[in-house]
Amino acid sequence: MLKNFLLATSLGFISGFELNIGLNVNIQFSEPLKFNYEKEFMNELYNLKKTKEVEHLLNNQEWIQGYVYKKFYFKADSIFIEQSVPIGVLNNEFFLAKNKNIFPVDSTSNSLPRFSVPENKIDELINLFIFLDDEIQKNQILISEINYDFGSGWEITLNNKQKIIFARNMSNQSMERFQILMRYLYANSLNPSIIDMRNKSGAALKYGN
Repeated sequence: MLKNFLLATSLGFISGFELNIGLNVNIQFSEPLKFNYEKEFMNELYNLKKTKEVEHLLNNQEWIQGYVYKKFYFKADSIFIEQSVPIGVLNNEFFLAKNKNIFPVDSTSNSLPRFSVPENKIDELINLFIFLDDEIQKNQILISEINYDFGSGWEITLNNKQKIIFARNMSNQSMERFQILMRYLYANSLNPSIIDMRNKSGAALKYGN
């Protein structure tokens, strides 16, 4: 028998969604659904008929950080799902989330930044991404790529084609200098094509191609 199925996102409840699982379930997500693997998960639920099958499916989703499943006798069960939201694509194979969760990439990855970084540098990558993302989004600029090279260090490409280079071992001092430099550049409408932060005495700026 078809049961009413209510899908809830952070945008609010969406009613009238029917799911043939023999169960009445309310599902709430921590973030709006926008990736293919989330849609595939929803489609798989159509074929489920038992609570244990739903739990098994939940436990086998690498993108689910955690969930709470509350069961009731006289009203709909309730599931809250905490998602691992990708910040980019790691080495063309995996989605990477801020919580370091890694799971297979799909076709909805096209709009995300690309990371070419060894796995032993993931912690540094995430810290660098969060730091830079906070800085550049103030000016409506996005990160396109982050690459790591053992010889030259970190190279970041922005969606305005600007490049930022940090040394292999980034220091708090270099990040503080970068913050001050970015405020100066934006205040004076300066747009260097390359910002090289590897020099301990200051930044090297290049204009033009």
